[in-house]
Amino acid sequence: RTAYIDYEMNNNTPQPRFGYLTDGILTYDGIHPTTVGNSLLADQIAEGIYKALVPEPSVLGMLVIACAALGSWRRRVG
Repeated sequence: RTAYIDYEMNNNTPQPRFGYLTDGILTYDGIHPTTVGNSLLADQIAEGIYKALVPEPSVLGMLVIACAALGSWRRRVG
């Protein structure tokens, strides 16, 4: 829902007499998605699956990599 709201806020154009157009951008009637709405939803689902399968590197892992890099740099300099 947040992605839809953000998209509409960034891509909605004000209408002179009716305020902002809310139908026809991502949904036909406020419920059923348009082609653009389906694409946005599919992108959000794919991103969620990716984040679930590929964990972010841990802080400890990054610290170990940084220490190893620093140690190899010191051996070359010293």
